[in-house]
Amino acid sequence: MEPSQTDEITRFVRGTLGCQCPDEVFESIVIEQQRTLDNSAPFTRLLVGNRLLIYLVRSSSTAAAPDTLAALARQGRAERDTEGYNRFRLVMVSHDPSAPSDARSMFEHVVGHDEKAHLHVVLSDQIPVAIEFA
Repeated sequence: MEPSQTDEITRFVRGTLGCQCPDEVFESIVIEQQRTLDNSAPFTRLLVGNRLLIYLVRSSSTAAAPDTLAALARQGRAERDTEGYNRFRLVMVSHDPSAPSDARSMFEHVVGHDEKAHLHVVLSDQIPVAIEFA
């Protein structure tokens, strides 16, 4: 990955998502295109420093299949726990910056009061070009 791409992802993770990851975490960044376990929706998996797991999904995918958001929340949390990552962030990418209240309540229902799992809603123009978003 080019240094400019690393910088772009670092700004996104720190600035947009509000993560406080130290600089050394950004020495390793893995970006993969994946599908939910039931193969119903595409998403982008971003792993930063083998510590921070981020799933990015288009809000249109979750609107088309309401269970998709719940499936991604369960899948991401399970991966975080199984692999020993520090945090999991599920990012809904939308043209509207406000998350539907049902999305937030569903996420909280699935993950409970897990302080190491977060839902973010970001505008599509906030996604770095370096993240080849599905």
